Amino acid sequence: MLYISLYLLLLFGVLLNREFNFPYLAQVTSLSPLLFYDLRELGFKNFKGSYPYLLLALLPLPLLSLRTLMDLPNQLAVGLMEETFFRGFLYQRTNPILNSLLFTLPHLILRPSLMSLLTFFPSLFFYFLREKTDSLYPPIFFHALSNLIYEERVLSGLKMW
Repeated sequence: MLYISLYLLLLFGVLLNREFNFPYLAQVTSLSPLLFYDLRELGFKNFKGSYPYLLLALLPLPLLSLRTLMDLPNQLAVGLMEETFFRGFLYQRTNPILNSLLFTLPHLILRPSLMSLLTFFPSLFFYFLREKTDSLYPPIFFHALSNLIYEERVLSGLKMW
């Protein structure tokens, strides 16, 4: 039942972020499983086995502008927070579809749009990476890369939809 309570607290934190620009409750909640569980149990393992995927995630970086690349540390932090919660903490408790639906809902609450709804599909990919590598590192890196590519498109003024 802890996972339901933490997920509801996360949703409340997302609402606070949307209404009052207060992101801290959502951020702390998404990292809170680190307090209750062993890092290996959450998926912080098999770093060496993740190398091919991590190198693959680095390939598009030279195509991004310097302005976008400056946000890489921030996007790695976002990937760390969200992947710790969804592909770490909720991974053992959900199937890929439910996990991706639970991942999409906070994005829809924060920014109701088609793009937020479409986060369902990268979430399935992140789940697959977690399952394939038995590690959180590739989903964290690919999550950051996805955010950077989206950011590049928005900053360059290109409409995505």
